[in-house]
Amino acid sequence: MFWIPDQVTYAFQSLNIFIQYPSLLLNLIVFVVSFKVPPSIPRTFCLNLTVPCLLCSIYILFAHHSNAMYNELTQTGNPTYLFVMNTLDALLYQAALKSYETQATFSIFLAYMSLTRPFFHQQLISVVFIGFLLTHVVSWSIAIEMAMEGHWHYLTPYSEGLLYVHTVIRLTTEGLIYMTMLVLYVMTFVRLISFYRKTHGIPSNQSPRWRLLLSLLLYCTPPNLFLVVGIPTPLCDVSYSAACLQRLPKSRMLISVMDFEEDRKNELEDCNCES
Repeated sequence: MFWIPDQVTYAFQSLNIFIQYPSLLLNLIVFVVSFKVPPSIPRTFCLNLTVPCLLCSIYILFAHHSNAMYNELTQTGNPTYLFVMNTLDALLYQAALKSYETQATFSIFLAYMSLTRPFFHQQLISVVFIGFLLTHVVSWSIAIEMAMEGHWHYLTPYSEGLLYVHTVIRLTTEGLIYMTMLVLYVMTFVRLISFYRKTHGIPSNQSPRWRLLLSLLLYCTPPNLFLVVGIPTPLCDVSYSAACLQRLPKSRMLISVMDFEEDRKNELEDCNCES
């Protein structure tokens, strides 16, 4: 089994906490500045991405500074507390990560359509709010599925079959997002190469659209390199979930939760008897 030293894990955790401070400041600046620029696809993209990132940074820093309380409640094994923490982690942390994938894909799609299908692009712009809202819904759906995968054993009616279905749905959804973004990148670069082979400069009437497409590509390319590195993550999650289902049946997990509740009940009864 692959083993990671505790020092390495602690170093990455410390780095994650450290970068939240500049991230919080930068996101606040972007949030304020976005209201001072004309409406555009990059502005809408940045604004819709900044809000989840702000909530994510605030959540991580709050969890870090309340670490003593977190450790105490975690060590007691309180199912309710673990359920709430897993849910918050999914909705505030994981959803922010997934928001970039969905919104970057949608923004590049809009910019590409503005060049290849101008009339269709105008129809999309009229309902762009609905499009970005759907990207949030997709991100939240993936995050909720991840939350259920994290604490499925605390839900009595939750079966192993539902866990498998959720895992497959999440893997398929993330795979489609990756593939869509990859296809858009290939189509975009082919379009750019074809354009520069035909002309030595950008015509004035197309310059704003090309600048829009180039700006989105330059902004999204570096983070997408990390997304490519993270492609095996969903596959590992599925393998891990399948291994847990085989090695740790649901009945054992439910028994441990029921034992915890029974112990708490007995403690309360003992306190009542003594009083």
